[in-house]
Amino acid sequence: MSQKLDSTLFENDRRNNVQSGDRRVKRTQQMLQQAFMELVVEEGFNSMTVQILAERAMINRATFYRHYDDIYDLAEKVFLKIIDEHLVSVQAFMPGHPIETLQRMFEHCAAYAPFYLSLLSEMPRFQELVRETIEKELVIFFKTIGVDEEGMTIPLPILLRYWSTAQMGIVQWWLESGQTHTSLEMAQYLWQLFENGPVEQLQLPKEQED
Repeated sequence: MSQKLDSTLFENDRRNNVQSGDRRVKRTQQMLQQAFMELVVEEGFNSMTVQILAERAMINRATFYRHYDDIYDLAEKVFLKIIDEHLVSVQAFMPGHPIETLQRMFEHCAAYAPFYLSLLSEMPRFQELVRETIEKELVIFFKTIGVDEEGMTIPLPILLRYWSTAQMGIVQWWLESGQTHTSLEMAQYLWQLFENGPVEQLQLPKEQED
């Protein structure tokens, strides 16, 4: 009986230590992520070093490397955390409400405008990460609504790259130009482009049949 009690107490202590360790890890990561976002906005991504980041988060360099491989790894983790929170908030609007969904996306980007602009202009890998995220979510969305890939006239990878590049480029232009159009207007414009395309919008001459 005593041995069983000792075993139970030991297991409880072990779990408490693990939970305490998990809280410390989470707290340290939150400090680093917050410091990273602040410094990107204040100084720009290219000016950041692990030493500067560690000093802002009030930790040492060794602690940083226990949590992240490098600055790029941290940047990716921060973006994925932010975008995951956004995607959870818009799930109720998809499918069936593309303009409202896109409006939420523009509003999200506006809320993090200085952060996104710095990374889009200074970190090439970030552009790839944004495109990959958009394409991944599109694939999930297309499967949800039952898109028949076999019946498409354009290969899906080409369509995905066109969509993700257009969306990212238009968002970046909107942020760089000072958001002169509302998020709703931008959502409507972007959806019109997806529905009709630039050739239709510009009323350009179409391919003539022989």
